[in-house]
Amino acid sequence: DLDEVSRLFLGYFVILEALGLVSSRVVARRIFRVIRRRRGVDRRVLLVGWDATATLLVHGIQADDGLGAEIVGYLGDDSGEANLRHLGAIDQLGETLAREVVDEVVVLNTTASWAELGKVIALCEEQGKPVRVPLHGLGHAMGHGRVEYFRGEPILALAPTPERALGLATKRVADLVVGLILLVLTFPILVIVGAVSLSTQGRPVLFSQVRVGLHGREFRLRKLRTMVVDAEARKPSLAQANERTGPAFKVDDDPRITPLGRFLRRTSLDELPQIWNVIRGDMSLIGPRPPVPDEVKDYDPWHRRRLSMKPGITGLWQVSARSAPDFDRWVEIDIEYIDRWSLWLDLAILIRTIPAVLSMGGR
Repeated sequence: DLDEVSRLFLGYFVILEALGLVSSRVVARRIFRVIRRRRGVDRRVLLVGWDATATLLVHGIQADDGLGAEIVGYLGDDSGEANLRHLGAIDQLGETLAREVVDEVVVLNTTASWAELGKVIALCEEQGKPVRVPLHGLGHAMGHGRVEYFRGEPILALAPTPERALGLATKRVADLVVGLILLVLTFPILVIVGAVSLSTQGRPVLFSQVRVGLHGREFRLRKLRTMVVDAEARKPSLAQANERTGPAFKVDDDPRITPLGRFLRRTSLDELPQIWNVIRGDMSLIGPRPPVPDEVKDYDPWHRRRLSMKPGITGLWQVSARSAPDFDRWVEIDIEYIDRWSLWLDLAILIRTIPAVLSMGGR
């Protein structure tokens, strides 16, 4: 009964609740800054345009190592700072996003028309790039986004999906914990399978390949070798047998797969070395599968949005439409995962992966 609760108690409760909320946000921000300082650069920023306040913004980003940010360069007239890379004109944004590793875009050309600004924002949203626009010079508010402050400068932050820093940090911690546990549990299996592979197939036991990860970052993925040694050289001869549309390549009855390799694929044992990629931070346990660079070169702009989430060993596509031949459908499912992402969704996918692996449906 509220009548029995002291007003003084309620007053103290409200004050303490507010102080607790504020202090927890301050502590969380400080923790993130310490982590970023230790990790170094983890955000690559592209500047679009140049104006009078750009120099202050650039110096602020470069001076604050707690941001974990690095400026890739800028697009616009060749009138920016001499120590920044000039990457071309603003209308070359699409080519630049395809060529450079970019995590977010800051639009400084606030004198541009709303139509021009809208094109920049639409292209970034299509590819899953968060956009930030300093509010000075903007005549009216936009329909979505939030206002942030950087060194006293109000900036409108626009994201194609909600920015979930705390949730993604929790996802990373879960990847580390679960990844280390899986590495310990599966190490004996890796040793046994590696020994069998060495005795029946010879060297190398592991297959290493460059893949494309978060926002275009390339990394080296490792799997247990399931194909003949010269598999990559024989790939062009199988182009006509490709059973997938679009830039993806997949031959279900691939003649390059060895007998042991077929067993490893059916049981998904060939994927075990990727746990190390998860621990390193190149991948996550759950996420879109990492493509090879040649596939990414043939992507349509909207396909690149699947690169806005860290790639995973398994994902929504693997447990819902693994046999779908249409590459566009794969990307639609990956984008659905990105838009719907939550820790609960990751857990649901992980649970659904278990029967998929036990059914030995890998190919």
